Amino acid sequence: HVHILAGKSLKAMDRGGTSDPYVTMQVGEMGHQKTAKQHKCQTKVVKTNLDPEWDEKFELAVLDEQISSEMLFVQVWDKDLFGADDLIGQTKLPLSSLSQPTPTPHDPHQYTSPQMHLASHTATRSNTQQ
Repeated sequence: HVHILAGKSLKAMDRGGTSDPYVTMQVGEMGHQKTAKQHKCQTKVVKTNLDPEWDEKFELAVLDEQISSEMLFVQVWDKDLFGADDLIGQTKLPLSSLSQPTPTPHDPHQYTSPQMHLASHTATRSNTQQ
């Protein structure tokens, strides 16, 4: 499970000094045409906001053997009415780092960066087969 919480101080991409941000996430290379829907997700667009709060949870299908080798690619985009959306920023995180979280001062399963705050929960066979 991945929980997209919020963005802070995002770059203004629109002429009015704001952005209409949304987040895309994908297990494996971004833009790979054969990526199945269960391996990618997208948040809602938050209009005219540089400090968006999404508070959205997603479940991405990941096999045990992928945890040691695959990456979670995260991109923040500005939605445009005309033309292609603008990339605000991106990062990639090893799935292994999400399955064994490094604690933050507030919550042992949350990760922070200057622009994005997300939380993860790793489901194991013992807690998913109930």
